[in-house]
Amino acid sequence: MRRIFDDFVTVRSATLMAKAYGAEGVVTKGGKPFTKQTIYKMLHNRINLGEIVHKGQSFPGRHQAIITQTQWDAVHALIATDGIERRRETNDRQREPVLLRSLLFTPDGERLVPSYTVKKGKTYRYYTPVKHRRFGACQSARAVAGGARRGVGHAADRGSAVGPAHRAIGVGQGAAHQA
Repeated sequence: MRRIFDDFVTVRSATLMAKAYGAEGVVTKGGKPFTKQTIYKMLHNRINLGEIVHKGQSFPGRHQAIITQTQWDAVHALIATDGIERRRETNDRQREPVLLRSLLFTPDGERLVPSYTVKKGKTYRYYTPVKHRRFGACQSARAVAGGARRGVGHAADRGSAVGPAHRAIGVGQGAAHQA
């Protein structure tokens, strides 16, 4: 239990903790793998502080505290911070760097965002218009990541810019190239 509290302060993410515990083979006392929900449930359980809760009120229990008040306060100060910001930090740590993020646009000026698919164990990366991500298939262009990167590399060699005011290099109808 102490490890869970200490890990949460260090890692700042129940999602990453659950993944790490799963990789280590650490399970709950019921023999199930840890999930984000089980970790949060443990972090909010006041029994760990040596208290008992009855009808929403906390009272001193007859049992010893498993964790210190300092550990409890550190975890709950972190939980009280902006959850959206902590989620963004977690996603940024897990995400592979995308070189052309916010640099590619369709001929219409719509921003292209990175995406990927996996077929037979191989990952294919490509860029799709934002509307495609939000509203499903659309008539805009799609560029395979390798072809778009090569196009931007050639544009950089020539000193030209890629942006909404400029024609996107290697992006257009049927511009998909093998990565």
